[in-house]
Amino acid sequence: MIDRNKPVSPVSLGVPPRTTVYVEVINPRLNETLQFVPSFSKVMPPDVLGTAIQTAVANPLPSLLLSVKTSSSSRFEALESVMEALKNPITPQEPQRVKDLREQQQKVATDLADVAKKISQTNTELSCLQAYEGTVQNGANIACVSSPSTDKTAFLELAQGVTKDVTQNAMLKVPVGHVAVLDGILSDVAKGCTTLQEGGTLNPNPMGLSSADCESYLKLSYYQKRLDDTLSDILAAQKALQASALVLANLPDSLPSYTYCMTLPKNVSGTINVVTQIPPLTTTTTVASIPVSTGVSHWLVSTGVAFSFAGANSYSNAPLFKNGHPVLDSSGKNETIVTQSTTRPTVLAPAVMGHYMMPWLNRWTWESSCPRHCGFLLSGGVGANLTASQKSADFLGGASFQIGSVLITPAAHVTWDVRLTQGITIGEQFGSNPPSPLPTKRSLVTKFAIGISYVLPFGGGSTSSK
Repeated sequence: MIDRNKPVSPVSLGVPPRTTVYVEVINPRLNETLQFVPSFSKVMPPDVLGTAIQTAVANPLPSLLLSVKTSSSSRFEALESVMEALKNPITPQEPQRVKDLREQQQKVATDLADVAKKISQTNTELSCLQAYEGTVQNGANIACVSSPSTDKTAFLELAQGVTKDVTQNAMLKVPVGHVAVLDGILSDVAKGCTTLQEGGTLNPNPMGLSSADCESYLKLSYYQKRLDDTLSDILAAQKALQASALVLANLPDSLPSYTYCMTLPKNVSGTINVVTQIPPLTTTTTVASIPVSTGVSHWLVSTGVAFSFAGANSYSNAPLFKNGHPVLDSSGKNETIVTQSTTRPTVLAPAVMGHYMMPWLNRWTWESSCPRHCGFLLSGGVGANLTASQKSADFLGGASFQIGSVLITPAAHVTWDVRLTQGITIGEQFGSNPPSPLPTKRSLVTKFAIGISYVLPFGGGSTSSK
């Protein structure tokens, strides 16, 4: 399960053959369309004893943004410098015809700057909306608030206001015709100046163009190129705003549900890719890649500790006391009595166990709903009995319940039980010269034990996840 509000990279899935894998994306974005794209290939059967699983970790989920075409900020800055330059005459004795063109360019630049500012603010609103944030006035500009909200109702309210601004600014009038007229005039002037510089004459010459004016016109042509670039940027930005307005107008009123499932054959490995497409873009972006493999065995190996109800018995000759005073023989030595000490619980550490996952008991839906899978297994192993007076390797056998990588195993514990022999009993007194050590025998007994272990990273078993 992938939560888009709290994106966490999915862990690797290792599942038995013919397992149905479910992938669900909750809290999807209103401005995205999600798709599931599986990609798998055949792999060799696993070697449980020799192959370690390499856990594949997906990239963090990327943020999902609306398509916004922003105008070049450097060109807008250049427009500001052009506006400042057009306020002053080109030359101290500026001809009237040059002044007229300069003032027309100044008006066009002012109109373009006004539109550019509104588009820039609208792009900021879109960027904030992409991050699920509102806006706040910051002097002459606007800025995003610092507390994003993925609440559907709040997002739709924000989108409604942004849609209005986007639609209005996408349709703002720009002086395309005026710019075209100035382009034509200055193009004719440039041709005339070229003719004059080559020694030719102009006939007719309606603008009264002279060689002395060409330097002033050359500066106006430079300013005109900046105006043309800015106009081109604004038109491209308005086209993108129209596309964004279409996206906003078609946002769904409710969050869609995205669930995918597939049943995997044996010995395959690959990924289920979750990709997003944000209209009007046709390209897709990978949100998450979930590695899945059925090249796994039904066998698991784990290590941990077990606690047994078996008691570890030991026997000794202890000094004999009566009424709180030691009992002495005629020579002043302590007389003794046979005593028993028992330690419970018996601790087996470390314990190493092998487990077989029973397929017929691992097909229920609730098992796959557990974190990293739950399941039932047959288990057996050996543990080091460090509690007994004579250290030994004891055997465990039973059924396990798996929660992710942790196994809880109620088991039969086969261990050695130590008892006195040759008719010696607890409480028997041997005076001041008892036999040492006391004669004992060991026999196998079966007791109840609980084991807790962790799956070792070998290439088997049901270390699957959802």
